[in-house]
Amino acid sequence: MVHHFIGLEVNEAVRNKALQIQKQLHVSDYYKHITHPEDLHLTMLFLGGWKETYVLWGNLKEKTLPAVSFTVSKWSFFGSEKKPRVLILKAEKEQNLKLLQEQIEEEAVKLGFPSSGKLFRPHITTAKKYGSDKEFPFKTEGSFEPVYMQVNALTLFQVNPGSRPMYKKVDRIPLADVYRGNS
Repeated sequence: MVHHFIGLEVNEAVRNKALQIQKQLHVSDYYKHITHPEDLHLTMLFLGGWKETYVLWGNLKEKTLPAVSFTVSKWSFFGSEKKPRVLILKAEKEQNLKLLQEQIEEEAVKLGFPSSGKLFRPHITTAKKYGSDKEFPFKTEGSFEPVYMQVNALTLFQVNPGSRPMYKKVDRIPLADVYRGNS
């Protein structure tokens, strides 16, 4: 079964920062899965093998969705402090990001997609699946010079396990350059 998700592609500056953090924290010594540079993204909604994916995508194309921006200036983790399961870059100072995510999920729920009920925590995964017997030797959060990112398109990705890169860009929807308040 083919899986999809809706997300935001990252710009070159964010990609370079992620690669720098991967190297600085020696993630290949601790993680089984290091995110390929072309796979770096911010997930808005994971759809899995949901059969209504393309119906949702068509509905989103008919809407005026706001352009978004965010800054990354911290790396952090999900999971245990000693063996954190996911290394991320946190999206901060996000303008319209929460609004856009809510609009996407609202459209999906109208079509029968189960709402996760989870709090949206925007991030870019740089490594996952802790695979070392050793404890992670770094702090659970670190900061760096802020990197700004403006996003003008929403992307539908297809997951291709075993491929490198693993995520195929299927289609894009331009985002409107309109201000809708802070998220």
